[in-house]
Amino acid sequence: MSDNLRKPTEGYSHLYAYASSPPAPYADFDQAAQTGLNLFALREDLDLVALSEILDRIIAVLPALKRIFSAPIIRLRDSGEILPVEAVRVVNSKTLSHISVHSELWSNIKDDKLIPRKLMSIRQEDDYAIYENIVFARTVDVILRFTSRNLAVLRDMLYANREMHFNLLERENHPLYFLALGKLHTGYLRDYDKYLFPIEKCYEKLSLIEHALIPRLSMPVYKKCRKKGAKLGLKKTNIFRSHKDYRKLYSLAKYFSEIGLDSLSSEDGEVGVEEYSAFCAMLCVFAAGHFNFKFDKNRNIDFKNINIDASFGEWKLNVRAEKGGTLLTVTKDRDYRILLCPPNTEPCEADEVVPVSADGEEAVRLSIYDIDSFRRIQQMLLRAMIYADAAHKICPFCGKELADAEDACECGACRTVITKKTCTETGKEYYSTDIKHFSKAKTKKFVASDAAYHFRNITPVSESGALLCPECGKEH
Repeated sequence: MSDNLRKPTEGYSHLYAYASSPPAPYADFDQAAQTGLNLFALREDLDLVALSEILDRIIAVLPALKRIFSAPIIRLRDSGEILPVEAVRVVNSKTLSHISVHSELWSNIKDDKLIPRKLMSIRQEDDYAIYENIVFARTVDVILRFTSRNLAVLRDMLYANREMHFNLLERENHPLYFLALGKLHTGYLRDYDKYLFPIEKCYEKLSLIEHALIPRLSMPVYKKCRKKGAKLGLKKTNIFRSHKDYRKLYSLAKYFSEIGLDSLSSEDGEVGVEEYSAFCAMLCVFAAGHFNFKFDKNRNIDFKNINIDASFGEWKLNVRAEKGGTLLTVTKDRDYRILLCPPNTEPCEADEVVPVSADGEEAVRLSIYDIDSFRRIQQMLLRAMIYADAAHKICPFCGKELADAEDACECGACRTVITKKTCTETGKEYYSTDIKHFSKAKTKKFVASDAAYHFRNITPVSESGALLCPECGKEH
């Protein structure tokens, strides 16, 4: 297999190299983001030709895999069980020989006839855990791991391509959003259009494979064999030689072994802690700088040990390294602190502790390959600005005056609606945001995503797209 399919990206290393350079003011960082510093990049290291070849080999074997799922070769295993006579269903020579030597199971002997009280019933069980089925389950796991990983990669690329084609007349997004996209365009593949068609074809193939296998994972041949034989070597048995479906399975498993795909794990290409920490610090500064906050021109930023202040009207922002993460402190009438840190990190004192990771597993995703990463930080900043404000006279989104409405504050410029609510379960007060006269029909493709609200919601979103209470997690 081409090394391009598995080699770790150098994107985060490139950012860490910049963070290791002498501290510089925000203006220099902003200039770098427009020229050579890529806070967003497409995976140019993905070998689409090699990927397509692997997918074609898998698709060719899919019919055989489906047949093995539904009609695998199994081994019948006999087991004995002592039961009352009336419950015994299978009687054979083993039952008779067993009763002849176990007098404790006799009831009586009458007229030279033995009357049994209990008998041994012979029960036949299907044993799926034969060597060939273990190889089958392991091969399916390799395919699913490979398809899941590459689907996520291609999904990011297709989504980024669509986001780069924006409408300047949109009122839902922040005024500086399009400027931010323009700067992130430096990491965007200039001639990406010529890659778009093969990316879409590979995405279709990956989806086909995933949809064919996932509904069949409840089959016993997979469930009873998937955790067995982790270090089992591949050898050509009689079944692999004679059975046509298993013969195709063996060829695919051998191909995976030859290209090294069976050793591919989810840990390949992990981001270093220091590299990822520097990326998060840069992303926080970039997000705040494109969310109306102004940084001190005369103060240099050290991204390896960041501690920098910014302001927007009466709001003050401090971005500081803390506990292996990044602490965002927004101050107006009170302090509101949000700590961005790796999962399972001992948190510091903060109003919110937000786990972040490059893959988004059990955490908020902040990744150099996810174009929405900086907007997730802006969403947190918006929430912190609202909770740090007691008067709610100025819109935290655009800086215009807010008008009082019934149980809410509305901005006539950007249509932001800030509502103070009370959780019916806990009795605690919280704030929610929405966009006045916002038509969710325009964003059906983003159902159950913060992108449905252009990251202007400060509360969670349900699978149906409804705003949820942050206190109890329910829709009020």
